[in-house]
Amino acid sequence: SQWETNKTAFKVLLEVSGNILVRDLSDKMLDKLCEAIDNLTKKNGEAYKENSKNQIRKNNNTFFKFHLDRKYIDIALKLSIATVTDAEDVYITESEFNSIVGYKDLKVRYARAFTMYRDTGLRLSEPFYGTLDNNNYLLIPANKSKGKRAFTRELTQEQVDTIRMMQKHYKENETIHRIKQYSKTFKRVCKRLNINESKHLHCLRHSFAVIDLFRHNDIYRTSRLLGHSKISTTEQKYLRFQYAPSRIYGDFPTLLKQAKKGYTPTEYTPTKISVNENTPKYEA
Repeated sequence: SQWETNKTAFKVLLEVSGNILVRDLSDKMLDKLCEAIDNLTKKNGEAYKENSKNQIRKNNNTFFKFHLDRKYIDIALKLSIATVTDAEDVYITESEFNSIVGYKDLKVRYARAFTMYRDTGLRLSEPFYGTLDNNNYLLIPANKSKGKRAFTRELTQEQVDTIRMMQKHYKENETIHRIKQYSKTFKRVCKRLNINESKHLHCLRHSFAVIDLFRHNDIYRTSRLLGHSKISTTEQKYLRFQYAPSRIYGDFPTLLKQAKKGYTPTEYTPTKISVNENTPKYEA
């Protein structure tokens, strides 16, 4: 999908600029380029989402900067990036999550993986590219981190066992498709359960962030656990939820019970995923 976005970015630039040399690129074409990006549609006629348009703008900006740094052009060209407000329901509610992991046709491997993602906030690829040590820590190298900074996550034994299971399955066929199976399966189950079609596996990361923020009331802790390079990123995405406690407690009733009793450091796992000797572990 990233490759397709890159191609689209260059395609729209070529359509707007026409048959000219790189050194003849000018700021006069930026307005036309912005308009062309705003009017982009997919092959099926569906309009591009604002986040996708921003990615196309960023790709073109990278292209411009590349040539400016090498003095192929002598003017700084930059498209403005639109401010995007996250959708209201960026997270998976507790009832939605319980329905997903309890879905009758969902294999245990996926249920365990979805639980791990919700309880750790890890991105899709991080469990596969990270390294587990003997002390229940997952080490994410800088070159595999979105923020380009290495970071470490402490895990429970169950989470370690789940990631080992996922890594073993991945190493049988080390392709991106093995990793994307998890996001595709999550999306497929959501569709069968009539859960909002805009929700996807990455929303489990948002659920983790909201839960952790409400349990600890510490934006810096939440930011560190998410691996954000800037605290402002965490604040922009999640701080607003602190001003809507009734909504959050309604979507996560277990949090409300904990708040009434006084917080104790117990795992937030309303649905227990277990495996016995008769459970197939690595089915596709």
